[in-house]
Amino acid sequence: MMKDDVWLDKRSGAAGGIAGNAVIRVLVRAAGPIRRRKGVTFVSPTTLYVGRVCASDRYLLQPEVHWSTFDPSQFEELSDEARRSGKRLEYLFITAAPDSASIRYWLIPGDVVAAALKGPSRKKERSTFVRIRAQGSATFLFNTEVTAYQHELSLDTATAQRLLEAFRSGRRNRQAAGPARAETQTVGIGAKPADATLTSPVPPSRADETVRFTRRGQIAVPQWIRSELGIGDGTRALVYPESDHIVIKPILPGQHRRLRGALRGRGALAQLMAERRREREL
Repeated sequence: MMKDDVWLDKRSGAAGGIAGNAVIRVLVRAAGPIRRRKGVTFVSPTTLYVGRVCASDRYLLQPEVHWSTFDPSQFEELSDEARRSGKRLEYLFITAAPDSASIRYWLIPGDVVAAALKGPSRKKERSTFVRIRAQGSATFLFNTEVTAYQHELSLDTATAQRLLEAFRSGRRNRQAAGPARAETQTVGIGAKPADATLTSPVPPSRADETVRFTRRGQIAVPQWIRSELGIGDGTRALVYPESDHIVIKPILPGQHRRLRGALRGRGALAQLMAERRREREL
């Protein structure tokens, strides 16, 4: 640890802390002093930053270049705080890898992030995943291009060596812990204002997320995802196509009435119920 470090959340891991502090030092040169607010949220004279770090070689699959979480309710609270203090709200998405002497990061205005994830309209829901993907030389936060907000930080030799050692130490610790403990690891990727740091279960390998369809079109959702979203036996879900993929949206307790109003006239909820009846008849 260096004396000017402000990214101190242990749940970011050693590699995440090194990467986060390296980027913060760059921002200090442009924005002035930056202090730690809480968890991995930070404040400069003009900006409120929300940090997200992806510092692992275990669960990024091409074309993904970043993976973390977004909490719509946290966004609303931080947006209010930023407005009251006359500051900008910006999300800092950082990706570090053990085989690279540079760190890639995106500094994206909060309203751009929320629009890309449709966050404000979902502020009462649980956290959702953020995935940034590469398409050629461009990068996209879901369907929103964020190439203009992308930066690359070349590390000095000493920092690159510290980061590499942190990755190696992490691997050794995972191997020593064994598979049972690895399945419950968390990544510190954000702080909720209400005295809690947001963590997210991470699978031992993103390859574990690959599933197969049965003849009846059924799949098994990985357990860590079910735990993160609160999915239990009998949980209903809204299923619909979006571009070239399928969206499976759980309908959690308390959401039924809100969804019924939101989908009025579209017949989607009725279709969902009909599908559930047909499934029970199979």
